[in-house]
Amino acid sequence: MSERKLEVLMSAMHQSDFSLAYKSNIQSDLLIINQCDKDGYDEIEENGYLWRMISTTERGVSKSRNMAINNAKGDICLLCDDDETFFDGYKEGILSAYEEIGDADAVVFNLKRINYTMKKTYYKISSIRLAPKYRGYSSQMLSFRLNKILENNILMNETFGSGTQWGGGEEILFEQEIKEKGLKLYEHPFTISTIDYSNGSAWFNGYNEKYFYNLGAFIGFQFKNKFILRQLRMLLSCYRVRYEKELSFMQKMKWMRIGMKQFKKGLPYAEYKKGNSK
Repeated sequence: MSERKLEVLMSAMHQSDFSLAYKSNIQSDLLIINQCDKDGYDEIEENGYLWRMISTTERGVSKSRNMAINNAKGDICLLCDDDETFFDGYKEGILSAYEEIGDADAVVFNLKRINYTMKKTYYKISSIRLAPKYRGYSSQMLSFRLNKILENNILMNETFGSGTQWGGGEEILFEQEIKEKGLKLYEHPFTISTIDYSNGSAWFNGYNEKYFYNLGAFIGFQFKNKFILRQLRMLLSCYRVRYEKELSFMQKMKWMRIGMKQFKKGLPYAEYKKGNSK
């Protein structure tokens, strides 16, 4: 087995101790970024592993991820949230995958999802050859060689993500930058953890006006408003949201285009609605 160290980088809120690490079945080194009402640092040794916790008054999942990356010590790092339960042997499985794929700079692993409609499963090792512009792998699936991420100055975009006014999308941008900077990203079938989605999302509240407004803002940022209609159609054809019935197709297009336009002005959905309400 490789001498490399795996470190789990967990984003959490309002933790007072390391109870969450036991609940999550952590069997490796660990760094918790604990967004709470104080700044501080704690560490313990558990079964030969170093568990650390940085408490911070900052907010936002992208800021949490970036703080974790900048303070990580592992050779291989795995992003993680506070609603995951890891399977026994996840550390050995992840490190073995990097041995198996010798040139991998980042690897996306499988998750077992509960109360979630997505059925995608990765059954074989495969290279992700194109930047994932139209769909992303959730950040909890993503591992990487820390030195490669730091050398290439790859961080989460703090404009997007839970805790911001523009919704999700930060993980897509992160994975896209990995590819654009020439790093090698792979899928691997090994299943690392279980996630229960019964409590819902921190930012998703349905396929409503706000969702498509924010989606338009994300497209505007990502594509810099080039070939707007073509990009909208391409994105709608790739996302399952085309099947959702809360809004008509034309309403979806309308709110995405508004989001694109207003993002350039720095006007999030709530402020736009407030300024346009009668």
